[in-house]
Amino acid sequence: MENINLKSAIEYLAEKYQLAKIESITTSESTITVECDKGVFNFCSDFSQEKCEGGDVPLFAWRSQRRYFEMRKNLLDKIVQDPVGMRIKHIAPKGTNLANILVQEVDIAQWILGDRVEKVFASTQDDYCNAIFSTEQGIKISAEIGTAQTKTPILLHEIIAKTGVITDTAVDTQVEHYPIYLYNSKGTTIYNDVDFELYGLSYDEIAKVRFIASVLAEPKLIGELQKTYQQAKKVYRAAVLAAEKLENTAVLRGA
Repeated sequence: MENINLKSAIEYLAEKYQLAKIESITTSESTITVECDKGVFNFCSDFSQEKCEGGDVPLFAWRSQRRYFEMRKNLLDKIVQDPVGMRIKHIAPKGTNLANILVQEVDIAQWILGDRVEKVFASTQDDYCNAIFSTEQGIKISAEIGTAQTKTPILLHEIIAKTGVITDTAVDTQVEHYPIYLYNSKGTTIYNDVDFELYGLSYDEIAKVRFIASVLAEPKLIGELQKTYQQAKKVYRAAVLAAEKLENTAVLRGA
């Protein structure tokens, strides 16, 4: 199909798969609001303040990214079994809020492992955080999270299990690779398009559209997403407290 923008991509998938009858879509820097015959869905992607609360739907777009979906599936299908540890590295471009990165990585870890973080040890300095998370099943997660002068995020997720290791980064990758390169007298042009339904969108935009489509298909997911978001925020608050005290801090339970 021809190049599309985010709004028309949501409308396209909703109509193609008969997910919902879209009435309007409005976007801002941190929200995408979809009004349709199933209701009004306010998808929020700013977790740095109390902006994504109440009836909002946390926009956990990373759950639609293939790298994380396949890591989770390897555990669900027991290709690799009995995880004991996980390594996370996420260095985002300068200006990214540390709370947003931490909520994202906590959700990725809990979603992939199928386990909840119950204790945190963390140290922070400026826009940089080192943390160790302990889950209810005893899995230890080491995380290096921060910002730097980089155009694209530096990412690594690795699960160490009793029967093997799962990683989302090729061990011999030194530079980022792209699906298509075009060489000519004007230089080298790169193309990231790998989704032929959503041609022309960036990886992040594709993930957002796919995630929104999954929620429109099953609105009953919203309640669980909101609970998961509240849990991730509690982990973030525990990490802040742990960094202040420099000691293990339990994640608060309940409302």
